[in-house]
Amino acid sequence: MSDRSRSNTTFVVVQALWGATLLAAPGTVLLLLGGADEDRTPKRIMRVLGARHLVQAVAEQQFGDLALRVGACVDALHALTGFGFACADARWRRAALADAMITSGFAAVGLSEVRAGSN
Repeated sequence: MSDRSRSNTTFVVVQALWGATLLAAPGTVLLLLGGADEDRTPKRIMRVLGARHLVQAVAEQQFGDLALRVGACVDALHALTGFGFACADARWRRAALADAMITSGFAAVGLSEVRAGSN
């Protein structure tokens, strides 16, 4: 296994684990990120995001660089919306910023993986 494929596999596993965590324990994740665990809507949103991360991880593993490029763009867009939400709603600011930082990291790593593959 090359260093690149090992790195890509590690990235995909981390992303899949994050998605599974969001699906399995959305209330706990919300509390850890600084959000409130007060009603069902935020938990549902976390579960949808968890499913997105899982689907994205599977696609990136199966389809390689094209899926990594698309996934990095999706993660960047997700991060931008998180930063926007943090500006718009003080009650959810901390959780939105934490989520935006996590997805910014996924976007950066995804782009790094794509660049490593084009060298």
